[in-house]
This record gives sequence, structure tokens and C-alpha cells, in this order.
Amino acid sequence: MIAMPGLPWRKLFGAVAVVVLHVAIIVVLLRATIVRGGFRPAPHETILLLRPPPPKPEVKRVEPPVRQIAPIIKLPDYRGLTFPAHKG
Repeated sequence: MIAMPGLPWRKLFGAVAVVVLHVAIIVVLLRATIVRGGFRPAPHETILLLRPPPPKPEVKRVEPPVRQIAPIIKLPDYRGLTFPAHKG
């Protein structure tokens, strides 16, 4: 090529191309991370004056109904009866 026939020009151009591509990728990634437009100002403080809720009207308590005891049922005593044998 120019004046040095023994120099591997193909490898040299390949290495330069790789370096240029790496620099280009790094520049693109750095530009993507740069914050554009500056920083936003801090938000302003807002003070809310809240009134307490109005008092609730007093509710009358309702007493639950009183439970009634169920009457006791007396069953007849069948212990003294004899039943006939079952034929089947």
C-alpha cells in the first residue's frame, strides 16, 4: 500500500475500526445517562388545617333478649318392659 509492504494493513484497520466503534458506543451510552433540563426544584410545602370530626350522637344500647331455658321433658321409663323376640 503506502510505503510499507510488510505491515499487516488489514489487521491495523480492523483494530482501528474496533476502537472507533467502542468509543462511539461509550459516547452514546454516556449521552443517554446525562440528565437533560437540569434538576427540578424541590416541591413546596403544603399545610393542611384539618377540623376534628363532629361528635357522634349518643346511641342507646339495645339489650339482647334474655334466653329462656328450655323445659325439661320427662321420658317414660321403659326399663321394666319386656319386648317379644323378633323372628325374621
